[in-house]
Formats: sequence, structure tokens, C-alpha cells
Amino acid sequence: MKNLSQRSGFARILGLALVTAPSVLAPSITALAQNCPNMPPVTMVEPEPCGANLNGGCNQGTGFTPITLGSVVSGTLTSGGGNGDRDNYTFTITQSMQVTVRVFSETAVRVSLTDDLESCFENAWATASAQSPACQTSATACLQPGEHQISLRLTNLNTTVLCGASAGQYRLELTATPATCTPYVETCGATGSDVVMSTSTWDPFGNMLLCLDANQNATGTTYYKWFDGMDRGTLECVEMAMANTGVATPVTFQLVRDTNGGPPSGQAGEFDLLAQASLVVPKANRVTLRWVLDEPLCLDGLTGDLMLIAICPAMPTGGQIHAASAPANVSETTPTYLSGPACGVPVPGNGDSFSAGVTVAWPVRLRGSFSAPCPAPCAADLDGNGDVGAADLSLVLAAWGNAKSAADLNGDGDVGAADLSLLLAAWGVCN
Repeated sequence: MKNLSQRSGFARILGLALVTAPSVLAPSITALAQNCPNMPPVTMVEPEPCGANLNGGCNQGTGFTPITLGSVVSGTLTSGGGNGDRDNYTFTITQSMQVTVRVFSETAVRVSLTDDLESCFENAWATASAQSPACQTSATACLQPGEHQISLRLTNLNTTVLCGASAGQYRLELTATPATCTPYVETCGATGSDVVMSTSTWDPFGNMLLCLDANQNATGTTYYKWFDGMDRGTLECVEMAMANTGVATPVTFQLVRDTNGGPPSGQAGEFDLLAQASLVVPKANRVTLRWVLDEPLCLDGLTGDLMLIAICPAMPTGGQIHAASAPANVSETTPTYLSGPACGVPVPGNGDSFSAGVTVAWPVRLRGSFSAPCPAPCAADLDGNGDVGAADLSLVLAAWGNAKSAADLNGDGDVGAADLSLLLAAWGVCN
């Protein structure tokens, strides 16, 4: 679709130092080197003193630490009582690359490759917290050109690690190789001040669609998100919280009018298709997928309820779009329904209590202008390309003197000078 575009990756960095230390002790580099052999040589030292809070991150817009590919950073982390500081780095790539960040640390660390524009850590492409031999923790992701970020903290914040202890020392290495990455949809492209209608407490870290593969009996499943009362305004963009631990996979999304109202029943002719798109769900721990409609959808006078449908493909081996148990802080305000051949049911069922132990809470957010009716259509835009210009003038001239034509803008039964005046008045304005 012409308005679907990938975000170029402007990133902001979350850096909240929750633990402060009254003094900064000399790092125990020798002990770290002995306990974690074969570390790469250091090229730079983290500028933030141990225990300090200089990384304002996405909350304050300051404190980013830029690094380049090939950098090896020596840094410190602290933790204790469930809190700890977080170190954050930002880097830029000019082409699609397979990016790997390796962290050497005696203590288990949590490292994430992320990309963020609107809120802290909205998209996490890869996250790791399990150590491999030689004190290594690594995360790898295929990233598009642009600015991206690395977030780092100790995994267990309840373990006390003070400044100066070798347990809080680390070395972080950033490497990358050219690769072909599957594009993803990221920009809503909305203009002006959108009215945002949240259909759930927005939590991009959980509650995702469930497609799985044949071994897990869910391939080909269809999901339905039901919105009642959507009968006014203009819908421009749909946002969905998703995750995929397998291969990048296209999913078909549809916006439909539920002609008979109420939950989906599976009856023939129940849905009237309004818009459709196939969006690639990238391999990512967490991602907010955005569908910008080719043309804004007018909801004025919509009869029946609005439904968003996601149709899983026949999942290839290794292709998994996962669901997660609903965290306690997520409160769904619209229900999720699902059906599919693997479910063994002929009609959609309530996904919130579909079968024992299964919860599918699928956060969906609609963006648009819902507080006012749709803008009046522009009658002078005869060719429907979104503006009034030479092509529309040609259509008026071609229909001159015609009693039955869309070019009869004033409705007097004849295409003539009055219609030409109306078209010229809309020239450059009605677009």
C-alpha cells in the first residue's frame, strides 16, 4: 500500500539509574579479566561514573552514549533491593546489517537490541540474559538502516552488586555484517493531532497474537478483535502489539463491518470487507506493527460493529508468532475471538477463555479523528487522486454539455461554465 513505510529508526535511549552510590571505587579490572578470559581489548570507557545517573534516556532526551561498530566498551553496573542502573548506547548503521552485541561479565546481564520512537523500548528486536561459557551474553538482530540502541542491566536486581566489585564490571562489543533484512511497517503517517483510542492498557511487552507452527496445533488460526460503537470519525491507522521468535512472516489483516452485530458467529455474509493489507511480522521479541490505511476510512453512520481480523498463514517450520499470558497490569476493553482449523471449532470462540490455560489478549490501538464527522468529500476531485488539478479539468472539458456526468458539480443537469468555476475554486485547495 502506498502509505505503508518503514521507520528509519530514530531512537531514544532509556537510562534510569535507580541505585546511587556515595562513592566510586576503582574497578577490579584484573579480577574480571581473570574470571572472563579471552575478552576483546577495550576501545573506550563508559563515560557515566559508576552509580551516577547521567543517562536520561527517552524520558529526558539526554545522556545517550554513542558508539560505533567495532567498539569494545568497558563499563560498570550496580544492583540491589530490586533496583539497579541501566547503561544505554546508541549506534547508527547506513545499510541493513546483522548486528550482534556481546557482553562479557562475571554476573548474568540482560542485554537488548531495541528501536524506539514514541515510548521507552517499544520495539525489542532481540533480548538475552543467559550466559554462555567465558562469561558471554549475546543478542543478535537483523536491523534496517538508521539509529538503534543497546540496553544493558544486571539480570537479577535483587543481588547486591556495589561499585568497585568485579561482579559489576563488563565489556560490551558491537559488531555487524551486511545482510538482507525483511522490511517492517512502522510509521503511522498521521497528520495533525490524532485522537487516540486505546482498546487496552497499552503494553508492548506482552499479549500478542498466536500463530505458531504445525507441531503446536495453531497454524492457520484467525483472530477477531471486536469494537462496538465505532460509527463516527475517520480511522487512519491500526497498531498491534506482536512478537515473533521465528522467521519473518506475512499476516493478512482485514478491517470489516460486522453486518449482524455482536460477537462473530461464522455466518455467511456476516462481514463486509472495508480494507485489507498483508504486513510482515519481523523476527523480534516485541514489536508494534502499524498499518496505515491507503485512504482514511470514514466511520460515519457505520451500521454494525467494526472488527479487525488477523489471518495467520500456514506457518513454515520455525515460523512462530507467539502469544503471551496477560500480565496483571493489562486490562482489555474489547474482546478477542479466534477460530481456525487447528482449533477444531466451526465458528469463532472467545479467546480470553477459549480452552484450559489459554489466554489470548491481543492489544490493538486505533488512531484517527473520532471526535468529529469525516471531512466532506471533495466533489471536484473527479479522478479521485486526492487533489484537484489538470486531470480533473480535462474531465470537465470532456463532459462539457453532458447532462449526466460526475463533472456536473452544481447539480443543475448540465456541465458548463458554473461547474468550471467550482473546479477552479477548488484548485489547490481541495486536496
